[in-house]
Amino acid sequence: MGFYFVNFILLGYRLNSKLLKQVGVYATIIMSSILAFSRIAKGGHFLSDVLMSLVVTWYAALVVEKLVFDFLAKNKALSYIEE
Repeated sequence: MGFYFVNFILLGYRLNSKLLKQVGVYATIIMSSILAFSRIAKGGHFLSDVLMSLVVTWYAALVVEKLVFDFLAKNKALSYIEE
């Protein structure tokens, strides 16, 4: 859940938005740290669980971002970005 904001980082890169990238980085670090430490403190997760969820979330976000933007580019729905 805390790594959800990784999507904002990828969207910021795709749209060349420095603000969106920064918001994504800071939100990801803050939210994931809070949630990870609270879950570790409660005994619900180990550090390895948190790190693996980061890896899985990052790659899932990359794959979905690539598929969505490639699909939209094929259908000329993103012509305003390519200009």
